[in-house]
Amino acid sequence: MTGIKISKPGINVQSGNAYDFNLNSKYPMFSIHSVFSGTVTDIGSQVLVTHNLGRKPMVLVWMNRLLGDPDEFLLHVNNTNLGQGFVTVSDTEVVLTEGVIDLDFYGYVFENLEL
Repeated sequence: MTGIKISKPGINVQSGNAYDFNLNSKYPMFSIHSVFSGTVTDIGSQVLVTHNLGRKPMVLVWMNRLLGDPDEFLLHVNNTNLGQGFVTVSDTEVVLTEGVIDLDFYGYVFENLEL
């Protein structure tokens, strides 16, 4: 078989079963439905990212503060609030809401992973 396999420590990559791998390209992996990015600058302002998948997909969003330490990224995973911004996921869209400071953001909506 051609592909990529990364086995867990102590497991032979040639003979391990499916659960013995951290990565095995033989099995379905993350499929990216869409990528998005932008900036929110007003407290409480929102950005809507439409996906129309009909279910709540897995979403990863990185937010970068425009004030303070610009190198500090905040990672959001579905319906989280880290005090700087909010990420809410529904069956049709991702809503990013600015919290207390201006933020740049970028993220991914995954097609084959859902909550």
